[in-house]
Amino acid sequence: MVRPVIKFDQKYCSECGIRMKPVAFKRPYAKMCPECKGDNRQDNQELKKLFKQLNAKASRETEDWGSQNIKTKDDAMLRHHRF
Repeated sequence: MVRPVIKFDQKYCSECGIRMKPVAFKRPYAKMCPECKGDNRQDNQELKKLFKQLNAKASRETEDWGSQNIKTKDDAMLRHHRF
């Protein structure tokens, strides 16, 4: 399969703007340099830790719906598909 022709070669990092090393194929859109990728991955790890901590706090609180009378609408006509 033939690679599409790209008019503009993206040679600079999309985050910090430094010139990146030459590659065999032209970059179709701006990529991130290894330093910026590492920074973004580190940020993701911190967000994951924060998310896990918040989930641990939220899981302790349970909702009790047993005291409420919740009635469901039971329509036999709508449950089965017509042929």
